[in-house]
Amino acid sequence: MLNLNFKLLLFGSFLLILFSSACNRGRSQNLSKKQRKELRATYDSMQTTYNNLMSRYKANADTSSPRMRSLYRRMQKNHQAMTSFYQQMMNGNMGRHMMRNGNGMMGNGMRGGMHMSRSQYGQMMAMHQDMAQIHRQMGQQDMAQMNQRMYQEYDRMKSIIWGSGASAGNKTKATNKAALPEGQQLFTQYCSSCHGSNAQGMGSAFPPLINSKLVTAEKSVPIRIVSQGLQGQVSVRGNTYQGFMPSFGSQLSAAQAAAILNYLRKSSKGSYPDITKQDVIEVQKKYSNRTTPWTIDELTSQN
Repeated sequence: MLNLNFKLLLFGSFLLILFSSACNRGRSQNLSKKQRKELRATYDSMQTTYNNLMSRYKANADTSSPRMRSLYRRMQKNHQAMTSFYQQMMNGNMGRHMMRNGNGMMGNGMRGGMHMSRSQYGQMMAMHQDMAQIHRQMGQQDMAQMNQRMYQEYDRMKSIIWGSGASAGNKTKATNKAALPEGQQLFTQYCSSCHGSNAQGMGSAFPPLINSKLVTAEKSVPIRIVSQGLQGQVSVRGNTYQGFMPSFGSQLSAAQAAAILNYLRKSSKGSYPDITKQDVIEVQKKYSNRTTPWTIDELTSQN
């Protein structure tokens, strides 16, 4: 009887391994051979650009501002997360990677993980655009061009993976998202990978947005944060955070920015005036010459 049970256990384990391998192969096969070839070529090109950029940065690191060093540290961490995502996908181990993405966030299976990483791609694109602009202002045109190229290559990778329906769950995900209010849909797409699916933040790295005075402040404050970004130390609900939020002014329309902010304001305690599309347009026009992220001091001293 003992031998029989042992044999059954071994057979069951074999079936489990076989099933898991088949699932992983199926996930990796969501990309066609052509897409995989394009993705590999784009990734290799990005790696070359990244290595050149980091080499150039390290040569000037001693004279870089604390803010620029902070940006490059964050860029390195996110690039490592992207590399892990890419390698797992190309090796057919997507399922395991999806359960824990580069930020240590536990995903919701394959669909949740795919969405999280898609948001991260968009955020990295926004950050590289901002960094390119900063380098231009500093007269470092070569580094500006490399950051702009990183933006383009992230965009290309994102398009290959998601633009042509690479995810087997695209239709289901679209149906589920359609049931959500527009502001919540947009928040999930653009903001949740950093601030959490419920907008309650991510540990000590990313602050909560619901019941944050930065979100519920006079309309201009949250609009400017979304439009140009935020940098430096910030206190939210009694906790202190240090970091950088990229601008989303080039990714979101005025209507989309308003929808996200209204979702967060309505989810917070209290009653706050709705932010309209026209509000966003007017604030963005007023600060159209602004090319760098805001600081808390600037936001509280200007209206």
